[in-house]
Amino acid sequence: MSRRADFELNLAPVIDCFTVLITFLLASGSFLSIGVIDAGASGGGTGEPPEARISLLLRQDGSFLVRSDGKARRRTEIPRMPDGTRDLDGLGRALGELSRAVPGTRALAVEAEDSVPYKEIIPALERAARTHPGTLLGGF
Repeated sequence: MSRRADFELNLAPVIDCFTVLITFLLASGSFLSIGVIDAGASGGGTGEPPEARISLLLRQDGSFLVRSDGKARRRTEIPRMPDGTRDLDGLGRALGELSRAVPGTRALAVEAEDSVPYKEIIPALERAARTHPGTLLGGF
């Protein structure tokens, strides 16, 4: 004698759980604030090289190194402030002088040593973008 158990699977509780879960995710997603950094990533190109190549290096000791190759070959070091913070005003002045020396240059590559925290890169990136709108992240 064989018994056959026919039954229907009740999917209503499963559908109810997914409905509540989807509603919760949609409602909580509207409160998320996503910040965007207006910067590209530098990469190799096959086009004509620029008149001057400018790079900004953030060092672990809190100093900056601004280098330019090409038409205006310069190397400017900006030491850290006496309180140990980065001198963003000094960086702005150095980049402003460099943009006046080479007026056609609009791009700049920002690099950092491996031990520099990311939260210190963002203010330098924003300050560099004021004088050089084509600021790129490179060397990471």
